[in-house]
Amino acid sequence: MAASSSEIKARFEALNKKPYADQAKFFLNAYWEDFTHQAEHVWKYAQKMIELDPRGKEGFELDEFGGHRFLESLKEALTVVDMRRRLEAMDLDFNHRVSLTEFLLYKYNKSINELMTNPQGGPEVQREIEEANKRLVALNEALADLQRQLEDNYRLELESKEAAEALRAQQIRLSEAVEALNAQEEENNRIKSNLRARSEDFSLGAVSRGQATAQLQILNASDPLPLRQAQITQQAALASCEKKRAAAERAAYLAAEGQEKAQKAIEDIRLRVQEAQQSIATLTKRGGVPHGAVWWMNREIIEVQKYLPQSKQNQRK
Repeated sequence: MAASSSEIKARFEALNKKPYADQAKFFLNAYWEDFTHQAEHVWKYAQKMIELDPRGKEGFELDEFGGHRFLESLKEALTVVDMRRRLEAMDLDFNHRVSLTEFLLYKYNKSINELMTNPQGGPEVQREIEEANKRLVALNEALADLQRQLEDNYRLELESKEAAEALRAQQIRLSEAVEALNAQEEENNRIKSNLRARSEDFSLGAVSRGQATAQLQILNASDPLPLRQAQITQQAALASCEKKRAAAERAAYLAAEGQEKAQKAIEDIRLRVQEAQQSIATLTKRGGVPHGAVWWMNREIIEVQKYLPQSKQNQRK
């Protein structure tokens, strides 16, 4: 029994509320024989709408401003008036917004009735399609987690480098403080040695020897201020150096730990990709397969592989 116009309208409106990817797959399923070589264009249209929609992948239609930007991205020479007319022509449900489905119907001159009544694949494979989609969703989530891990690793590596540089700078200051302390001590010892020699030099008069002895006693009884300052500076530099050494070691440890986690995540995602490819290959052999949805899943796997870093094991090959 053919669907009524009201049923088709309701289904079309429901389709326009689905995420861009689901709209694209529905369209490709309906017109796969005609769009085998246009699928990549449909992919790019969907990705552009996702990019322009503040809701990202969860979005399903663009407002007028987003629609203008989308049309501009197609490099079509349109005036503002022509662009508004084009958007109005696309807005098949008259809600002043443009979904991916509406754009595709307009661009390729297809009708709502034809789209909503063309086959979407046999019901016997829908469950397997849903399972495969769930695996792809999990795969994309794992990739997003990996990207966050890599960003954290990059931050930790920067912190490790900064901590190491701070340690080197502190070590330089410590070396300077030690040199200053040594210089003060050498000067102090030189003065004491001269006074001691004068106090024991009988070629000098008793008064001169007495003055030298008195000055030596005073010098031995007190620590010159510059020397104390140099010692304090050295102690502070030592304490600071230890703190920075600890910070550098911890940052380096965390960076290495993060790298290890990332490598394990990369290998896990590669294994998931292989499992997903095998699942889709098996599914393709079944009858009644929605070819647009299958193509889309394979395209998502290509995208995952494109953004997946090489593992160290693969880099050594």
